[in-house]
Amino acid sequence: MKQRFAHFLVARSRIILIIFIALALGCAALIPLVNINKDMTKYLPKDSAMRHGLDLMKAEFGDETSSNLEVMFDDLKTPEQKASMLSQLEGLPHVDSIDYDPVDKDTDQYYNKGKHTRYIINCEYDQYSNEATELWKAAREQFVDEHDAVIGGTIHSANDSGLPMWIVAVAVALVATVLLIMASSWVEPLTFLITIGIAVLINLGTYIFFPSISKTTFGIVGILQLALSMDYSIMLLNRYRQQRRLTDDKRVAMEEALGLSFGAITGSSFTTFAGLLALVFMSFTMGADVGLSLAKGVLISLLCIFTVLPALILGFDSLMLRTVKRTPPFDLPKLSNFQFKMRLPLTLLFAAMLLGSFTLRNGVDFSYAQSWMTDIDKVFGHTNTMVMMYDERDGKAAGELADLLEDDAQIHSAVCYESTLGKQRTAAGMHSFIDDMKEENKDENTTDMDLKDSMIRLIYYDYHAGDSDITMTIPQFVSFLRGDVMNDPDFGDSIDQKMRDQIDDMEKFTDRDALTTPKNAAGLASFFGMKKSQAEQLLLYERIKSGKGGSNM
Repeated sequence: MKQRFAHFLVARSRIILIIFIALALGCAALIPLVNINKDMTKYLPKDSAMRHGLDLMKAEFGDETSSNLEVMFDDLKTPEQKASMLSQLEGLPHVDSIDYDPVDKDTDQYYNKGKHTRYIINCEYDQYSNEATELWKAAREQFVDEHDAVIGGTIHSANDSGLPMWIVAVAVALVATVLLIMASSWVEPLTFLITIGIAVLINLGTYIFFPSISKTTFGIVGILQLALSMDYSIMLLNRYRQQRRLTDDKRVAMEEALGLSFGAITGSSFTTFAGLLALVFMSFTMGADVGLSLAKGVLISLLCIFTVLPALILGFDSLMLRTVKRTPPFDLPKLSNFQFKMRLPLTLLFAAMLLGSFTLRNGVDFSYAQSWMTDIDKVFGHTNTMVMMYDERDGKAAGELADLLEDDAQIHSAVCYESTLGKQRTAAGMHSFIDDMKEENKDENTTDMDLKDSMIRLIYYDYHAGDSDITMTIPQFVSFLRGDVMNDPDFGDSIDQKMRDQIDDMEKFTDRDALTTPKNAAGLASFFGMKKSQAEQLLLYERIKSGKGGSNM
């Protein structure tokens, strides 16, 4: 049976080679259509704390709908150049806002450091969306090449290939170098690389039949497939060389080589295949993604070694005979004698190492975080965003924790409702907060609330029955303005209609329940002061963009 199959493969070798080349080219065309999953959190174990936290946050606050892209320049020397670059960045698609401080006196060189200038672009779409990808591509095309800019941030992490092409090139070059040194002909490495190259293209293209494949797996599978499959090619060629010395007919030699090496090659490959499938049972489901992908690659490589490689060897046979070269001698009798004499101590040593490793493995800590440093991190420091959810009943403790964290030099900012709108403020603190709001919005098309410090102190004095040192939150302050001060005969006349409208708006936007309770079209129209038909159109557009049903937001 094996010999008849071997005879068929040799007799139809050219046709088989043409078929596989056409198949590889077709699969290469399908590679851009493969669904590559960029969100690594989808592979987290269901019982992990991180998975539980992400699911809880999604249930409470919905899907994440924002992301950022950092861009760092080294060639912006003057304030004018930096302002001009800010304007250019604002022209990129899907830019919601840009964080940048030209003075940077209060942010510990967060945006300007030495010759480096950093802009943080905020996008209203999540980092895995098509819009974020479009922003990333536009920034690369316009600024990376022309200004030698460096990019980072969550959008870059999601869209970066993960494995630079130079690493792939170096890996292939190293394999080719080893093959050239060890091969008995200068042409032999070419047959290996063509065979595995066809197998890799077929493997990558057939991922189109998978629901998705992670970007990490997609980036490394080609190199790993090359490493796992190369020894099978060498086994077949070595057997062919042996049979070629026994006969002048290269086809007969190949038939014999296929029959004699079939058992060894398939046995070795199926052992590798079974080991890769064991990854499917990992709790971190990235293992299943990698295991299934490589197992499929090994089977495809095995098929190509029994079909494509024989055709290439037969086609290059005469050229291989004309390009024979010397190989390094690797006869190691001394090492063999040493291993034989020390076989018992070496066995005991490796048994002890195995037992020790098995015992120590339970002490290994696993991290699912990506902790490598980017070029921007090396200049401005590595930043991470951490979300802590708490019960509303623990709001006071959360506010105290946020204030405590703000004093930590390693933390850029820590905010929660109780440390912003819900924070208890003295009259002086309330005046400072309102002034800060006016300063932040001075360049935007917004109205100002002009409350003098003396008026705020009077409001506090009246609210607290004579004690102006008691604190208030922003919602309490606005509610008292609207319910008492505006209707007070002594204060009401000093508040014109424009300020009354501003106070009404402020009350809506400081009400936690009003901000977090889902509303239908009528509710949104009432809240924002728009027509119901306009709110319905916006709701419809949001559902189309998100691919969800429903009528509330």
